[in-house]
Amino acid sequence: AWSREHSAGSAEDRMGFLDLASLVLTLRMLRWAPGRNAPARELLMVSPVERQATRGTAFDYARRSLQAAMTALDHHATKHKMVKIQQGTGRRAWLPGPAVRNLGSATGWLYPRFSQGGARHFLSPGPRQLTTLVHALLEPGEDVEWREFHERARTRLGVVVGGADEVQSARRLDLPGAAAAVSKAGVINQRHLIRLGLARQESDNVVFVDGGAS
Repeated sequence: AWSREHSAGSAEDRMGFLDLASLVLTLRMLRWAPGRNAPARELLMVSPVERQATRGTAFDYARRSLQAAMTALDHHATKHKMVKIQQGTGRRAWLPGPAVRNLGSATGWLYPRFSQGGARHFLSPGPRQLTTLVHALLEPGEDVEWREFHERARTRLGVVVGGADEVQSARRLDLPGAAAAVSKAGVINQRHLIRLGLARQESDNVVFVDGGAS
């Protein structure tokens, strides 16, 4: 959808394309597993309107989701001898986990962008990145119900936006007891998209994502 709707002419379009490219690269690395039939991990996304408000169960599970993906990536890379080892007295292993975390945070997909004090990151795109995410998953002028948007994000990117199939999503995230957190994440993500004009609420339980078309 992105390539058909946007040209490479404006700075905004180029930034959107770079945002999408960085997301795809970050997720491909985080979800990588050896073997053709190895199941790819999924990550829980929580993107609040106020970025400082990152305390609560949903945020904790999002952090655990990202940490589990980075741990698995480092494990697989080490096991398959894909890690650079610095020899000598200062022997050091150059693991891919920190590198992909730095890429995701520097490009605005992971929060916080900087890890002073050992802050734990999680998948939490900002306003520009959320706009890119929505436009990448919708056709131009398309209007989809939240459950469909959730399923597209999950199947195409491995991103769980929440608010649908909470029990199954928690099981795929491999985070026991995460169903309530997945549900809460959906509410938080919906509010942010509605605030940005990328979605609209038809009733208490019905949200449509339209990318701002309406």
